[in-house]
This record gives sequence, C-alpha cells and structure tokens, in this order.
Amino acid sequence: MNASDVSVNDLNEYLNYLITKFYQNDLQPYFDALCDDVLWIGPHSGQVIQGKEDLIKAFSRENGMVRYYLGLISTQTIRLSPTSAETISFFERTAFYPDSGPITFDLCYHLAWIKTDVWKMRVVNIFTQTPKYYEGSLYPVKPTCISVTRGSLTEESLHLKETGTGKLLFVSPSRIQWAESSSHHSVLHMDDKSILVSIELSRLAKMLESTHVRCHSCYIVNPDYVTSITRFRVTLSGNIILPVPEKKYTAVKRRIGELSEKKK
Repeated sequence: MNASDVSVNDLNEYLNYLITKFYQNDLQPYFDALCDDVLWIGPHSGQVIQGKEDLIKAFSRENGMVRYYLGLISTQTIRLSPTSAETISFFERTAFYPDSGPITFDLCYHLAWIKTDVWKMRVVNIFTQTPKYYEGSLYPVKPTCISVTRGSLTEESLHLKETGTGKLLFVSPSRIQWAESSSHHSVLHMDDKSILVSIELSRLAKMLESTHVRCHSCYIVNPDYVTSITRFRVTLSGNIILPVPEKKYTAVKRRIGELSEKKK
C-alpha cells in the first residue's frame, strides 16, 4: 500500500482486506505487508516470533487443514503520523478443525505500522477478548467459547461505514437477520447487536438481493430467520414482526421460498 497521502479510511480498509485474506488461507498479501524485522506476539500464551523469515517458516509448518469464518471486523486507526501509525481491530473468528467442532473466539489485533515506500507492519499483537462477568470489573473471570451454526466460509463481506464513528466494518451478509431504514441510513440487526450504517436501504437491498428479501420499502429480511409469512406480515425468530404490503405479498412470499429452497 502506497504510503504517500494515506488517509485513516485507506489504512483501515487495507488492514481489513489483509485480515480477510489471511483467514481465507491466502497468506501472501499478509506476508508482503510485514517488515523484515516484524515482531509477532500471540495469540497463544508466550508466543513470540521475531522476524518475517521465521514467521513464514512457522506458518509453513501448519497443516493447512483449518478453515475459518469471520464475523464483523471493526477497525480503528488510533494514531497516524507521516512516518508511523497504530491500528486496532476487533472481530469474531471461528475455526473449523478437522477433528473437532467449530470453536469461536473474539480477537483483537493491535498493530504498529511504519512508513517506507509502502506501509509495513512492524508489530503484530494478537490476543483474545474475554467477556466481563461483573459490571465495572477490569478483569474477566474466565474465557468462553461458543459454536457457530450460521455463515458461509466463502461469502463476501459487505464494506460499510458505521454512522457516527466512521469505522469501516466488514459485515457478513448471513449475520444480518433484518435491516430497516433510518432516514438516509440503515440499521443492521444481527445476532448480538444492532448497528447504524451510512447507506440508504435501497442501496443495501441491491447489495443483498441474492441473500435477502426486501419485504417492505422500509425493511429487508434474511429468509434464514423467517419463521412464518402470513397476510400481510412476516415473522422472524425472536417474534419480530415486519409488515408486507398487500400488493407485494405474493412476490415476497415466493422470493423467500426460493432463497430458502436454494440453501437446502
């Protein structure tokens, strides 16, 4: 990535691209972005690797049998100067091991960058996020793992900006249960959170037309979460009820059925 005149959004987008390629087991773009003397820390206890050459050797010893699924990636540039930068990324990563079921961790990537002719990662610090069990507690009690049943390993993420913060988010379409219009923005409702993003619902609907159904001018639904459709409403898991216009009811019902059948 060219280092001249780089913006915060450019760097955020570049890092999200590298993380995505890395967990698709396409490691070369990630390796190309490392300094020769990179310091890699984590995510396992006591794991420290010094130097790009040793890091590549370490990865060459992996058996390549692990597949990954990424949840939403939230990246911030917390410092940017003409010669250096720091970024921090949070996302959910599920590993599918050949001899066991899927295991999910919340990960954090804290990176230090330096500017040469291109941006290079000097320090890569990866650690797991654990839930807080007590309000106001600085330290968690214990880590937990959860299984994931939804999501595609091959689906392309949507690149969206969070309204207010300007954070660049990578959102997997399968994570979006439904979306609604909010003025010139859209609210994405997912398993564990709702996010306001800077895109009109009409544009979002076009991006999701192969996986979601626009059941109303103000709503988009994911057929995976539809429990029933009756005149003139659609019901989602969690007893969420969205309206369906009478004139669109037949077409909406047919499209939901087509997408549901395609996934069987």
